Amino acid sequence: MRTMPQLTRRRDPNAAQETWGVYYGDVGFYLGSHPSEHARGLAFDQARGAFEIAWRFFHAKRYGG
Repeated sequence: MRTMPQLTRRRDPNAAQETWGVYYGDVGFYLGSHPSEHARGLAFDQARGAFEIAWRFFHAKRYGG
C-alpha cells in the first residue's frame, strides 16, 4: 500500500498579516474558514481529517485495498 503524501501548512511570507496555507505537496488549498479558526489550527485539523478519509476511499477504489 502506498503511503499518503504529507498534508502540511506553511506561513505565507508575503502576506501583510499572519496567514497560513494548507498544502498537499506543492498544491495549496483555500479553506474558506473564518480567520480565528486558522489561528487555533482548527481549519487545518478539519482539512487533514477530511483529506485522510477521502484518500483512504480513493486508494481502496483505485488499488483494491
